[in-house]
Amino acid sequence: MSASVGLPWYAPVARSRHIALTTYRKTGVAVTTQVWFAKDGDRLYMYTLLSSGKVKRLRHTSQVTLAPCTMRGVVTGPTITATARFVTERREVRRASLGIWRKYHGTMLAVQLLNTMQRWFRRKSATTLYISLEARPSEVQHDESTRQDAQAWDITPANLGDGHRPR
Repeated sequence: MSASVGLPWYAPVARSRHIALTTYRKTGVAVTTQVWFAKDGDRLYMYTLLSSGKVKRLRHTSQVTLAPCTMRGVVTGPTITATARFVTERREVRRASLGIWRKYHGTMLAVQLLNTMQRWFRRKSATTLYISLEARPSEVQHDESTRQDAQAWDITPANLGDGHRPR
């Protein structure tokens, strides 16, 4: 957290149900994908399949950008930078999995059922990989534009909640 503002580094995306994750190809071309995420302490977690393009791009460079977005990937707020890291430690995988399950449990059941049916027909196994999104060291201190974005989006530590927008 930044002491000067009192907001976590991920404040611009904290209340969103989905985030637009931008990863970069070796050529530098940006590729944006809508992903599910969960918060745990000072980190955001997401998951994807080991065979996905995101994983290939993250092996090349761990630098990413994040922005709140709709279910269809339409960006709805400010962009922030982060560093992605593959989660390998069992306890951390469990925390990430539980956080995402709590946030998306109903939808996840349907997605897991579809993935299972696809595996039956393709006869391929799908390995899930969890990814930790962390503040880039130079990005921890919020600048004036981030403060204005946080105020515009009514983002305060008290109303960050569990990532769901109030109804």
